Amino acid sequence: MENYKTLSNTVKGFIARALLYDSDRNLDNVEIHEDISSNDREEEGEYFEYEGLLNIENIIWNIGFHEGYKKSYYESGVLQNESCWDAEKAEFIGLYKAYYESGELMGLSIFSNDAIASKGYFENGNLKFEGIRTKSDQKIGIWKFYYENGNLSATGSYDIDGNENGLWQQYYESGEIKSVTEEGSLERFTTNYYESGEISSQGMLDDEGYKLGEWITYNPSGDLLSMINFEDCEKKYKVVRFYPSGNLMSEVDYIDYILDGLTRYYHESGFLEYEISFHAGNISLALKYDENGNAIKAPSEDVDKILVLLK
Repeated sequence: MENYKTLSNTVKGFIARALLYDSDRNLDNVEIHEDISSNDREEEGEYFEYEGLLNIENIIWNIGFHEGYKKSYYESGVLQNESCWDAEKAEFIGLYKAYYESGELMGLSIFSNDAIASKGYFENGNLKFEGIRTKSDQKIGIWKFYYENGNLSATGSYDIDGNENGLWQQYYESGEIKSVTEEGSLERFTTNYYESGEISSQGMLDDEGYKLGEWITYNPSGDLLSMINFEDCEKKYKVVRFYPSGNLMSEVDYIDYILDGLTRYYHESGFLEYEISFHAGNISLALKYDENGNAIKAPSEDVDKILVLLK
Protein backbone atom coordinates (compact mmCIF):
# COMPACT_ATOMS: atom_id res chain seq x y z
CA MET A 1 0.00 0.00 0.00
CA GLU A 2 1.35 3.43 -0.97
CA ASN A 3 2.01 5.83 1.91
CA TYR A 4 1.77 9.59 2.17
CA LYS A 5 3.01 12.13 4.70
CA THR A 6 1.83 15.37 6.18
CA LEU A 7 4.37 17.56 7.93
CA SER A 8 3.59 19.77 10.88
CA ASN A 9 5.62 22.15 13.02
CA THR A 10 8.43 22.08 10.49
CA VAL A 11 11.29 24.43 11.24
CA LYS A 12 14.38 24.26 9.07
CA GLY A 13 17.36 23.10 11.10
CA PHE A 14 15.24 21.77 13.93
CA ILE A 15 13.51 18.45 14.65
CA ALA A 16 10.09 18.14 13.07
CA ARG A 17 7.19 15.81 13.52
CA ALA A 18 6.03 13.75 10.52
CA LEU A 19 2.71 11.90 10.56
CA LEU A 20 2.68 9.00 8.07
CA TYR A 21 -0.63 7.88 6.54
CA ASP A 22 -1.68 5.04 4.26
CA SER A 23 -3.46 5.66 0.94
CA ASP A 24 -6.82 5.84 2.74
CA ARG A 25 -5.39 8.59 4.93
CA ASN A 26 -5.44 6.41 8.05
CA LEU A 27 -2.65 7.04 10.51
CA ASP A 28 0.21 4.57 9.90
CA ASN A 29 3.02 5.86 12.11
CA VAL A 30 4.69 8.90 13.61
CA GLU A 31 8.29 9.85 12.94
CA ILE A 32 10.68 12.51 14.18
CA HIS A 33 12.85 14.14 11.52
CA GLU A 34 15.62 16.71 11.44
CA ASP A 35 16.03 19.51 8.92
CA ILE A 36 12.88 18.98 6.86
CA SER A 37 10.93 21.90 5.42
CA SER A 38 8.31 22.35 2.75
CA ASN A 39 10.87 24.28 0.70
CA ASP A 40 13.77 21.86 1.25
CA ARG A 41 12.54 18.28 1.11
CA GLU A 42 15.04 15.50 0.55
CA GLU A 43 12.37 12.82 0.18
CA GLU A 44 10.32 12.21 -2.95
CA GLY A 45 6.57 11.64 -2.84
CA GLU A 46 3.21 13.32 -2.61
CA TYR A 47 2.36 15.23 0.56
CA PHE A 48 -1.15 15.91 1.85
CA GLU A 49 -1.67 18.87 4.13
CA TYR A 50 -4.23 18.59 6.93
CA GLU A 51 -5.80 21.31 8.99
CA GLY A 52 -4.87 21.12 12.69
CA LEU A 53 -3.01 18.36 14.47
CA LEU A 54 -4.17 14.85 15.32
CA ASN A 55 -4.23 13.96 18.99
CA ILE A 56 -1.25 11.59 19.30
CA GLU A 57 -0.17 11.29 22.93
CA ASN A 58 3.45 11.38 24.08
CA ILE A 59 4.85 12.67 20.80
CA ILE A 60 7.91 14.73 21.65
CA TRP A 61 10.68 16.40 19.77
CA ASN A 62 13.66 18.38 20.98
CA ILE A 63 14.77 21.51 19.19
CA GLY A 64 18.49 21.29 18.47
CA PHE A 65 18.85 17.62 19.47
CA HIS A 66 19.19 14.56 17.24
CA GLU A 67 16.71 12.38 19.06
CA GLY A 68 13.04 11.69 19.06
CA TYR A 69 10.24 9.43 20.11
CA LYS A 70 8.43 7.35 17.49
CA LYS A 71 5.22 5.33 17.46
CA SER A 72 4.15 3.00 14.65
CA TYR A 73 0.65 1.60 14.18
CA TYR A 74 -1.04 -1.37 12.50
CA GLU A 75 -3.52 -0.53 9.74
CA SER A 76 -6.24 -1.21 12.32
CA GLY A 77 -4.93 1.75 14.33
CA VAL A 78 -3.51 -0.41 17.14
CA LEU A 79 -0.07 0.58 18.40
CA GLN A 80 2.62 -1.64 16.81
CA ASN A 81 5.80 -0.34 18.43
CA GLU A 82 7.27 2.67 20.21
CA SER A 83 10.90 3.68 20.39
CA CYS A 84 13.41 6.48 20.74
CA TRP A 85 15.91 7.11 17.94
CA ASP A 86 19.31 8.79 18.11
CA ALA A 87 19.77 10.25 14.62
CA GLU A 88 23.40 11.24 15.21
CA LYS A 89 24.44 7.67 16.13
CA ALA A 90 21.78 6.11 13.87
CA GLU A 91 20.60 3.74 16.61
CA PHE A 92 17.83 3.16 19.11
CA ILE A 93 18.30 4.44 22.63
CA GLY A 94 16.45 3.71 25.83
CA LEU A 95 13.32 1.57 25.83
CA TYR A 96 11.82 -0.13 22.73
CA LYS A 97 8.43 -1.86 22.91
CA ALA A 98 6.58 -3.95 20.31
CA TYR A 99 2.96 -5.09 20.47
CA TYR A 100 0.71 -7.72 18.92
CA GLU A 101 -2.24 -6.36 16.97
CA SER A 102 -4.39 -7.54 19.88
CA GLY A 103 -2.65 -4.89 21.96
CA GLU A 104 -0.68 -7.37 24.08
CA LEU A 105 3.03 -6.72 24.64
CA MET A 106 5.18 -8.71 22.15
CA GLY A 107 8.60 -7.69 23.40
CA LEU A 108 10.75 -4.99 24.90
CA SER A 109 14.41 -4.05 24.64
CA ILE A 110 16.52 -1.68 26.69
CA PHE A 111 19.33 -0.16 24.60
CA SER A 112 22.51 0.86 26.42
CA ASN A 113 25.95 1.87 25.16
CA ASP A 114 27.29 -1.67 24.84
CA ALA A 115 24.37 -4.13 24.82
CA ILE A 116 20.63 -4.66 24.53
CA ALA A 117 18.60 -6.37 27.25
CA SER A 118 15.67 -8.10 25.56
CA LYS A 119 12.48 -9.88 26.58
CA GLY A 120 9.87 -11.45 24.31
CA TYR A 121 6.32 -12.43 25.23
CA PHE A 122 3.65 -14.78 23.95
CA GLU A 123 0.33 -13.18 23.15
CA ASN A 124 -1.11 -14.69 26.34
CA GLY A 125 1.33 -12.54 28.32
CA ASN A 126 3.75 -15.29 29.35
CA LEU A 127 7.46 -14.75 28.89
CA LYS A 128 8.90 -16.23 25.65
CA PHE A 129 12.63 -15.44 26.02
CA GLU A 130 15.02 -13.16 27.89
CA GLY A 131 18.68 -12.33 27.47
CA ILE A 132 21.35 -9.89 26.32
CA ARG A 133 22.26 -9.01 22.72
CA THR A 134 25.05 -6.99 21.19
CA LYS A 135 24.37 -3.98 18.98
CA SER A 136 24.84 -6.34 16.00
CA ASP A 137 21.96 -8.50 17.31
CA GLN A 138 24.23 -11.32 18.52
CA LYS A 139 23.22 -13.22 21.66
CA ILE A 140 25.73 -13.15 24.53
CA GLY A 141 25.66 -14.30 28.14
CA ILE A 142 22.86 -16.31 29.74
CA TRP A 143 19.59 -16.75 27.81
CA LYS A 144 16.32 -18.37 28.86
CA PHE A 145 13.55 -19.62 26.56
CA TYR A 146 10.01 -20.56 27.61
CA TYR A 147 6.98 -22.54 26.46
CA GLU A 148 3.69 -20.73 25.98
CA ASN A 149 2.39 -22.30 29.20
CA GLY A 150 5.11 -20.44 31.12
CA ASN A 151 7.44 -23.39 31.78
CA LEU A 152 11.12 -23.14 30.96
CA SER A 153 12.06 -24.58 27.53
CA ALA A 154 15.85 -24.09 27.52
CA THR A 155 18.58 -22.16 29.28
CA GLY A 156 22.27 -21.67 28.62
CA SER A 157 24.93 -19.14 27.72
CA TYR A 158 26.55 -17.73 24.58
CA ASP A 159 30.19 -16.65 24.29
CA ILE A 160 31.33 -13.29 22.91
CA ASP A 161 31.16 -14.70 19.36
CA GLY A 162 27.52 -15.76 19.75
CA ASN A 163 28.26 -19.49 20.04
CA GLU A 164 26.55 -21.73 22.59
CA ASN A 165 28.95 -22.20 25.47
CA GLY A 166 29.11 -24.08 28.77
CA LEU A 167 26.12 -25.95 30.21
CA TRP A 168 22.83 -25.98 28.26
CA GLN A 169 19.63 -27.53 29.58
CA GLN A 170 16.41 -28.25 27.67
CA TYR A 171 13.05 -29.13 29.23
CA TYR A 172 9.82 -30.85 28.24
CA GLU A 173 6.72 -28.66 28.22
CA SER A 174 5.70 -30.42 31.44
CA GLY A 175 8.80 -28.95 33.12
CA GLU A 176 10.81 -32.17 33.28
CA ILE A 177 14.44 -32.15 32.12
CA LYS A 178 14.85 -33.17 28.45
CA SER A 179 18.59 -32.87 27.81
CA VAL A 180 21.81 -31.58 29.35
CA THR A 181 24.69 -30.56 27.07
CA GLU A 182 28.19 -29.51 28.06
CA GLU A 183 29.35 -27.24 25.25
CA GLY A 184 33.03 -27.24 24.27
CA SER A 185 35.04 -25.52 21.55
CA LEU A 186 34.83 -28.45 19.09
CA GLU A 187 32.78 -31.19 20.76
CA ARG A 188 29.96 -31.39 23.30
CA PHE A 189 28.69 -34.18 25.49
CA THR A 190 24.89 -34.61 25.61
CA THR A 191 22.61 -36.61 27.88
CA ASN A 192 18.97 -36.99 26.81
CA TYR A 193 16.15 -37.99 29.15
CA TYR A 194 12.73 -39.57 28.93
CA GLU A 195 9.98 -37.35 30.31
CA SER A 196 9.78 -39.78 33.24
CA GLY A 197 13.33 -38.74 34.19
CA GLU A 198 15.37 -41.77 33.09
CA ILE A 199 18.31 -41.37 30.68
CA SER A 200 17.37 -42.20 27.07
CA SER A 201 20.74 -41.64 25.35
CA GLN A 202 24.24 -40.23 25.82
CA GLY A 203 27.01 -39.26 23.43
CA MET A 204 29.11 -36.59 21.73
CA LEU A 205 28.14 -34.01 19.12
CA ASP A 206 30.62 -32.25 16.85
CA ASP A 207 30.72 -28.48 16.35
CA GLU A 208 28.06 -28.73 13.62
CA GLY A 209 25.65 -30.76 15.77
CA TYR A 210 26.30 -34.18 14.20
CA LYS A 211 26.55 -37.23 16.44
CA LEU A 212 30.14 -38.34 16.84
CA GLY A 213 31.72 -41.56 18.09
CA GLU A 214 29.86 -43.91 20.42
CA TRP A 215 26.27 -43.18 21.48
CA ILE A 216 24.47 -45.33 24.06
CA THR A 217 20.68 -45.63 24.29
CA TYR A 218 18.51 -47.02 27.11
CA ASN A 219 14.88 -48.03 27.51
CA PRO A 220 12.68 -46.27 30.12
CA SER A 221 13.53 -49.01 32.63
CA GLY A 222 17.23 -48.16 32.37
CA ASP A 223 18.22 -51.27 30.39
CA LEU A 224 20.83 -50.93 27.64
CA LEU A 225 19.15 -50.79 24.20
CA SER A 226 21.96 -50.05 21.77
CA MET A 227 25.44 -48.72 21.15
CA ILE A 228 25.88 -46.72 17.96
CA ASN A 229 29.23 -45.68 16.53
CA PHE A 230 28.98 -42.64 14.23
CA GLU A 231 31.53 -41.57 11.60
CA ASP A 232 31.72 -38.89 8.91
CA CYS A 233 28.88 -36.56 10.01
CA GLU A 234 26.47 -39.47 10.64
CA LYS A 235 26.93 -40.72 7.05
CA LYS A 236 28.40 -44.00 8.27
CA TYR A 237 27.51 -45.77 11.51
CA LYS A 238 27.14 -49.17 13.17
CA VAL A 239 24.21 -49.98 15.47
CA VAL A 240 24.65 -52.68 18.11
CA ARG A 241 21.40 -53.65 19.88
CA PHE A 242 20.81 -55.68 23.03
CA TYR A 243 18.03 -57.78 24.56
CA PRO A 244 16.60 -56.62 27.93
CA SER A 245 18.69 -59.43 29.45
CA GLY A 246 21.83 -57.67 28.21
CA ASN A 247 22.67 -60.29 25.58
CA LEU A 248 23.65 -59.13 22.11
CA MET A 249 20.70 -58.90 19.68
CA SER A 250 22.11 -57.45 16.42
CA GLU A 251 24.93 -55.63 14.65
CA VAL A 252 23.89 -53.45 11.72
CA ASP A 253 25.92 -51.21 9.37
CA TYR A 254 24.46 -48.11 7.69
CA ILE A 255 25.72 -45.63 5.10
CA ASP A 256 23.63 -42.49 4.55
CA TYR A 257 20.84 -44.01 6.71
CA ILE A 258 20.58 -47.03 4.35
CA LEU A 259 21.47 -50.62 5.25
CA ASP A 260 24.89 -51.25 3.72
CA GLY A 261 27.29 -53.98 4.81
CA LEU A 262 26.91 -57.07 6.97
CA THR A 263 23.96 -57.38 9.38
CA ARG A 264 24.09 -60.02 12.11
CA TYR A 265 21.12 -61.08 14.24
CA TYR A 266 21.60 -63.21 17.34
CA HIS A 267 19.27 -65.56 19.16
CA GLU A 268 18.50 -64.47 22.73
CA SER A 269 20.43 -67.51 23.99
CA GLY A 270 23.56 -66.08 22.36
CA PHE A 271 24.25 -67.90 19.07
CA LEU A 272 24.35 -66.20 15.65
CA GLU A 273 20.97 -66.88 13.98
CA TYR A 274 20.94 -64.74 10.80
CA GLU A 275 23.56 -63.05 8.64
CA ILE A 276 22.41 -60.72 5.87
CA SER A 277 24.60 -58.83 3.40
CA PHE A 278 23.30 -55.47 2.12
CA HIS A 279 24.55 -53.17 -0.62
CA ALA A 280 22.84 -49.76 -0.81
CA GLY A 281 19.75 -51.20 0.87
CA ASN A 282 19.48 -54.29 -1.33
CA ILE A 283 20.02 -57.83 -0.03
CA SER A 284 22.82 -59.75 -1.77
CA LEU A 285 22.92 -62.77 0.56
CA ALA A 286 20.88 -63.98 3.56
CA LEU A 287 21.89 -66.97 5.71
CA LYS A 288 20.25 -68.72 8.68
CA TYR A 289 22.29 -70.65 11.26
CA ASP A 290 21.34 -73.34 13.74
CA GLU A 291 22.79 -73.63 17.22
CA ASN A 292 25.74 -75.63 15.87
CA GLY A 293 26.69 -72.96 13.31
CA ASN A 294 25.36 -74.81 10.26
CA ALA A 295 24.10 -72.40 7.57
CA ILE A 296 21.24 -72.57 5.07
CA LYS A 297 19.69 -69.91 2.82
CA ALA A 298 17.36 -67.84 5.00
CA PRO A 299 13.65 -68.06 4.05
CA SER A 300 12.28 -64.76 2.73
CA GLU A 301 9.64 -64.62 5.49
CA ASP A 302 12.43 -64.86 8.10
CA VAL A 303 14.32 -62.03 6.43
CA ASP A 304 11.16 -59.87 6.43
CA LYS A 305 10.75 -60.56 10.15
CA ILE A 306 14.35 -59.55 10.86
CA LEU A 307 13.98 -56.31 8.89
CA VAL A 308 10.93 -55.38 10.98
CA LEU A 309 12.85 -56.12 14.19
CA LEU A 310 15.76 -53.93 13.06
CA LYS A 311 13.64 -50.83 12.45
